[in-house]
Amino acid sequence: MSAQDDDTYAELAATLETLHVQVQLTRRRIGASYAEVAEALGMAQSTLHRVETGHNYDRSTAVRILRWLADPKVRRRRGRWG
Repeated sequence: MSAQDDDTYAELAATLETLHVQVQLTRRRIGASYAEVAEALGMAQSTLHRVETGHNYDRSTAVRILRWLADPKVRRRRGRWG
């Protein structure tokens, strides 16, 4: 492994460790409810709640959330959802 690989893995680990905070802050910034974000992500509200409270979730959930967070429409949105 190269030093660049080490940096990439460290960055990924840091992102995953703080994913719950990023989701919560983004949901609040865009003014969306649990129900609205869970629907946008195609998951149950209880799953979204587990993520936001830092509980375990599976890899497919993390991938969905990361894609949602990366969506330019979500990143630009401020205020009320929808």
